[in-house]
Order: sequence, then structure tokens, then C-alpha cells
Amino acid sequence: MDNNINNYQSLREDAISMQKSGRASQNYLRDILYKKYNFKIQLLPPNGNAIAASSDYAKYESILGIKFNVRITGGLDVVNDMPNEVEVYTPGSFNIQRKKLFDNSDLYAAFVHAFSEKIIYIRPKAGKPVNIILDYSHNLYPIQLIIDSSSKELSTINEIILSGKSDDLPPAVIMHEVSANKDSSLEFNIMHLGGDSGVVSMLRANADEYSKLDINEIYAGNSFTKEESRIVSAAESAEVNIRKTVAGSMNQKFDLMSDLVNAERNTKCDSSLNVIASGSSVCYAKDFAEVREGAEKSVSHISQRGIIRDSTASLNMMPDMSINESYTKASHYSYSSPIDKDELFYLESRGMSEEQAEHLISLGFFSTNVGKIRDREVRNSAISILDYVLSKRDYHIPKGLKPIEWDFYGGMGIIEGIKDTK
Repeated sequence: MDNNINNYQSLREDAISMQKSGRASQNYLRDILYKKYNFKIQLLPPNGNAIAASSDYAKYESILGIKFNVRITGGLDVVNDMPNEVEVYTPGSFNIQRKKLFDNSDLYAAFVHAFSEKIIYIRPKAGKPVNIILDYSHNLYPIQLIIDSSSKELSTINEIILSGKSDDLPPAVIMHEVSANKDSSLEFNIMHLGGDSGVVSMLRANADEYSKLDINEIYAGNSFTKEESRIVSAAESAEVNIRKTVAGSMNQKFDLMSDLVNAERNTKCDSSLNVIASGSSVCYAKDFAEVREGAEKSVSHISQRGIIRDSTASLNMMPDMSINESYTKASHYSYSSPIDKDELFYLESRGMSEEQAEHLISLGFFSTNVGKIRDREVRNSAISILDYVLSKRDYHIPKGLKPIEWDFYGGMGIIEGIKDTK
């Protein structure tokens, strides 16, 4: 068998063996993971089928204008309305052989493999969006989501993550594996909403030859979010775009790290991060790009942009690159500042108040990323939620919020679009 094939049953057995030997007991893993990732993990005992019902499903369907066809509660209970596209396994029954994106050398992966109760295996099809809600307002078990994209026409997965309603609850623990196979096209949209608990997430993505993978992440909820991503353009002419939009408010904490790799010739990796920090929020963003030797004619780009609205907010952005091939295009930049006074003056001279101008500029700043989401419902609901968070400086989304239709001027920011129409 190819060494690059991952048999999940064996992987879980390895993790459980580590656990039984005392090298990876739950407490041991919790202690080590706390030191490495600075968070505490706790597994709550299951309450059986009582956790299946959650009023938040209907609430967020109304807010987002999206019908969820896969609903997962606490990493344990799954309601699946798309059996042809989504399969639900227990770890012991999952033996689909795939490319190896994770192994147990990472203790986070070992923890998820050893203690998760469900594996969600998704094979999206063109024209049939898979809309997933992960509701962690109840029991909390690690969850594995495995995405295998083979459709030549665009397929879409939309995922909503809801953290616990109380900061007494441990964080949601989520692991994503994404494979964009040869000639496929996939858009994966993730929205972090929810309450006062946190989310710890790890993502591994692999783009095969002539494939295109777009990952759009909206961070608007959770008291803290820690995410580590590694995304590889692994074969010739693969293209990867990752866009992160962060609306920090109140005392939220974000720790986001991404590694992008151009592994073969004529590949593209583009990372774009937009952050607005308000209140006492804190954001650390570390983006690293690697262009490997032999990846000629490749393109790698990192952009990090930030707006600091309040003096009590903190924003730390660190781009870095390792370029090992001379025949390539690579660049990175990072900047943060208060809102541009010239843009404020431009809008105030047209009759807006300072508060209105600041709000519109902030939406325009976000729309350069959000406006590139191709799923219209998700695009509109994302900017509507960001609109609320920016105006109220509060990440607790109310029940009455409704999605708004927005015009994004073909992906330009709102302010640039307005100027372009004059």
C-alpha cells in the first residue's frame, strides 16, 4: 500500500494505543495541548438523543437565509438530509483510503482521532451546496470533517460553527481535511458565529493538478478562536485562494496561523487577511508561504490589512516567506492603521456623519474579501452579520437579524465601487 494513504481505522487504533500506554491519555493530551495551543480541552459525557434538538438551527436559518441539510450537535448527534453527498461514520467503521494529510505526530490530531465519535465524509456535487451547521452549545466532542471534491464544475460547502453559550464550556474542537482532486473546483465557506465559548480548529487542504480551491472564512463570533491551517498547491497548475475576514469586538481573542505551499510548477497560492479590531479585542495573525525548489512559474502572495478602531484593541500581523525557486513571483505586505481620514472626509463632504462614514468604510474594507464569495446567500448573510457586529460592537447575533442584498461591484470594495460609479 502507498505510504501516502491514510487508513483511518489504523490511525484511530494508533491514537488509542498511545492513550492506553499512558503516553496520550486524555489528561496528558490536555496538558500538552494546553502548553502548545494555550487552551483547555474537556469532554462532557453524552446525554443521548436529548441533544438532537436545538432551537439555534431555526434561528440561524432565519438569520442567514440558508437551509441546513447537515446538522451536527456537539460532535455527537448528526442529522443528514444529503445521504448521496454526505456520509456519517464512526471512527472504527471508516476505512476509506485517502491521501495522508494528518498523522498522530501532531498531538492535536492524535486527540481528535482518539476521542471523536463521528467522522463526516463529504463528496460535494455541482449545483447542490452542502450547508452544515456545527452546534456546540451542548455536548462537546471532537469532530472530523473530510471533504473530497472531484466535480469539474463549481461545488460549494457552507459551514457555520456555533460555539457554546457560556464561557464555562470547553471549546469546540474541529479538524478539517480538504482534498481538491484533479480538475475540480471547490468553494469552502466557513462562518464562525455563536456564543461565549471558543473554537479550536485545524485545517489541512491539498489541491491537485488543474484544480481550484477557494476557502473563505468569516470570524464574527466566539470569545476566542485558535486556528492552524496548512494549504498546499500540490500539483501542476493548482490554484488556492484563502481569504480571512475578522471582526473583533468586545474582549474577543483570535490566534490565526496559515502555511501556504507551492509544491509544483505553475501553481498559485494567495492569502488575504482583513481584520477590524474594536473594543478590547486582540488578534494575532501569522501567515507563512513556501515556494519549493522546482516550483517554477509559480505565484505566491500574502496580504494582511488591519484597521484599529479603538485604542484598547490590539492587532499583531506577521507575514513571512521562504522562496526556494528563482523563476517565480512572490510578495507579501502587512499594514494596520486607524480609518483613513481622507476617506472619512470624502464621505462626510457628501452629507454623511462621521459615524456613518466610518461604518461604510469598514464595510468596504471587508467587502474586498467577502465580495469574492460566489455563493450569493452566504455572501449576503456574511456581510449582513459583519454589518451588525461593526455597528453594535457586539458579536452576539440577535434573532431578528435578516440577510440584506448587497452589491459588491464585481469584487471591488464598497467605497471603491462608489467612486468608480461617479
